[in-house]
Amino acid sequence: MNMALQQPVRWRPLTPFLYPQRRTWPVRSLHLQPSGQKNAAQKSMAVQRQEASNKENIRGDLGLLPGTFVRPTGPKKPSLLRDPRKWIALEWYWVKRKWESTTGLFFYKFFLRKGKPRPKLDRRKIGPKAQVMYENMYTSFANGDIESIKSTCLEGVVASLRSRINSRRPDEKVRWTLHKYIGRPRIVSTKIAALPDMDTSALYQVVVQIKSVQSLKGISKGRNAEKDTVVEDSKGKQNEVVEYLVMQKMMLRGREGSWKIWGTTEETDVKDVWKEQSSKPKASSPAVAR
Repeated sequence: MNMALQQPVRWRPLTPFLYPQRRTWPVRSLHLQPSGQKNAAQKSMAVQRQEASNKENIRGDLGLLPGTFVRPTGPKKPSLLRDPRKWIALEWYWVKRKWESTTGLFFYKFFLRKGKPRPKLDRRKIGPKAQVMYENMYTSFANGDIESIKSTCLEGVVASLRSRINSRRPDEKVRWTLHKYIGRPRIVSTKIAALPDMDTSALYQVVVQIKSVQSLKGISKGRNAEKDTVVEDSKGKQNEVVEYLVMQKMMLRGREGSWKIWGTTEETDVKDVWKEQSSKPKASSPAVAR
């Protein structure tokens, strides 16, 4: 689903309800998966619009916005020397997404809502805030504090973490330790989309790259014995973890909400870029070679 915002005054309606949600939790972190979210039946657009107009709100978990692009790194990125056509196509795709993000931010700031004060983009504050929310989420998970998780995360993440917490044995505790951050958090994707049939309403979604060194342990109270889990190996070695945290806030009827965690995502697969490019006319942008 392509929600390109090339001309902000002509946004197409956001229809995430027609697409499966993608919420991929990191392999080397908590191995969290959504609890019944992926295949759960979702309400139709008509029902969503009716509820929004009646209650002046809309559910926050609308899925990952279409067109979200997290630039591949390392071996996932095509080589300029070995495969220049794929490299050029991927860079061109990134430039287009960057332009769409810029125009979307411009529209959100100056044209979505009339009058002052203008909506806040919070670009400089997003990274530090993402770190705080990231720590709160995992610390609350380790402590089994569902209420704190609700204050930070959207419904899908809450359901996933609640399921993991409820699956613990009564004598089991979890210890999550963030040893240090590696570099600063970095915004790698920005998407803004208008909400359907709702004036001065939009979804502002960002993906923040967070690098850290962390460990996760399960502790049995009775035996006072520790057992190694996902992030820490049998030798007690701490692992470097790279996560792409998806955060969002909504403007409904001109009123801005607060930032919430939607989940995490992964770097975009070059194959997905190829599928999107190959579905367009040949005269459009460069296509990735097979």
